[in-house]
Amino acid sequence: LGYSSTAAAEPPASTATAAQKWARWRRLLWQLAGWQYTLRLVICLLLATLIRHAWPEHHFLWVLLTVALLMERQIETVPIKTTQRVVGTALGVLLTALFLLHWPPAALLVGLLALLAAARPVARNGNYLLYSLIQTMIIVIILDGGRAPETGLLWDRLIATLIGAGLVIGCNLIFRPFVAAQAADPAPGKAGSARRA
Repeated sequence: LGYSSTAAAEPPASTATAAQKWARWRRLLWQLAGWQYTLRLVICLLLATLIRHAWPEHHFLWVLLTVALLMERQIETVPIKTTQRVVGTALGVLLTALFLLHWPPAALLVGLLALLAAARPVARNGNYLLYSLIQTMIIVIILDGGRAPETGLLWDRLIATLIGAGLVIGCNLIFRPFVAAQAADPAPGKAGSARRA
């Protein structure tokens, strides 16, 4: 049901010609809307890198990974999808750590990875929380190589997840008014000149 409703809500495929797409891309280069994703991603990754270097004794590389997992190309008006992805990522870190603490046999670990990999594309189209949880579990299992994580590492990852989520949400809140304002009034002079070109 989740898959079909999401598919039904998706807009129809674009029928624009290559020339129209090229003209639109050139026009976007003169607007903040054309650069907002790149700017948000670079700013958040830069801040995440500074945090990692400021506290090298912690495992804050996970802040960078969280930013990469949570950053969406478009800024949501109501951040439902972002919230679901934050909760899914945090739950994925916690559940995988609890699972690995019991030292599962290698066969069970491989079976779980296969199950998660098979469920990933289905969850991606239906439920962002479940997709983020599955994606995070796969990453944690691969990074840890099936070894039980230390308690300090678990807490660092949970804290880093919240820090990364805070960076993404904060950056979205800062950029949202500017992108919305430009969408409402897309610089008539530049847009007109692009259309004439």
